[in-house]
Formats: sequence, C-alpha cells, structure tokens
Amino acid sequence: MVSIKVIQGYGEIGGNCIRIDDKDISILFDQGMRFSVFNRYYSQRVQPKGIPELRQLGVIPPIEAYQDIAAIYISHFHLDHLGLLAGIPVRTTVNLPSIELFHVIERWYRLSPNWFAYIPPRYTTALQEVTPLKEDENNVMAIPVEHSSYPAMHIYTSAPMQPYCIQATYESRPY
Repeated sequence: MVSIKVIQGYGEIGGNCIRIDDKDISILFDQGMRFSVFNRYYSQRVQPKGIPELRQLGVIPPIEAYQDIAAIYISHFHLDHLGLLAGIPVRTTVNLPSIELFHVIERWYRLSPNWFAYIPPRYTTALQEVTPLKEDENNVMAIPVEHSSYPAMHIYTSAPMQPYCIQATYESRPY
C-alpha cells in the first residue's frame, strides 16, 4: 500500500517536503525551507547556529524524513523547495532539474559566511540530473513546467506506486 506523507509545506507557501513509501522504496520530493518559520526567529542580525537548530525549530525537514530513502527529487531551485543540501544524510542521491545550473548556484553560496553556506551539499552527496519525460530507476519521471525558477519540473511516479495519488498531492499545494 502506498503511503504519502506531507512532512511540511501543507497550508503554507513553500517549505515543501513530501515522502512517498511503497513496499520496498521510499522517495522524498523536495526538502525546502519553511520561511514562515525562519522569519519568526531570524533576521539579518540574528543568524541560525547551524542545521541542528534549523531542524529543531522546524525550518527544515526532520532527520526522520530521510530514513531509508532511495533518493530526493528537487522540483526547482527556489530555497523553499531545494532547501539545505548540507543537512541531508551522507550518500544520498539528489535528483535535480539541471546539474549545470545547480553548480552556478552552489558557487554563489559555498563560501558564504552565514547560513547560505548550508545550501550546497556535502561532497559525499550524489547529484543526478533528471531526464525530462523519461522514467528513472525509481519509476519517477520529471515533467517540465513553466515557473519563475527555470528549469522547473513536476515530479510524477508510476508503478508500483499509484500515479494519480502522487500527482494529486503535488498539485494540491495552496498558492
């Protein structure tokens, strides 16, 4: 039976993180920052101490969301979807809309003196570029969509998971 869990982002703009479990596979769609929570605690003068603090406050997904996942799929590069890749478990595969564009973004942030330095992943993170309209080894397909952050993808999954459930969940975010 398929289990779909909205980890965060329901009822707010951004901060998206959805976990899909089915039999022997678990996948995470997006792992964004919740700026509605971030802005309650931080400002230009008050910065987070690190990833554990952001996780404890609920700004980024809890570590349990990543347990036994096959991969993370990022729909686009806004931080409320991309999140802080330095906070994911070691040896996690992250599927991105564009590796080339991600490396541009990574260079912007890697040497930052504040929390932006947590955006790039650790060196042990495997980065993969999704191939639009082609199903991958996890039965996931990225479908290009128009969005203010190029490139952007809807993430669709098929057998053995139930595709209508995944698509409906992903489409149901209130804007």
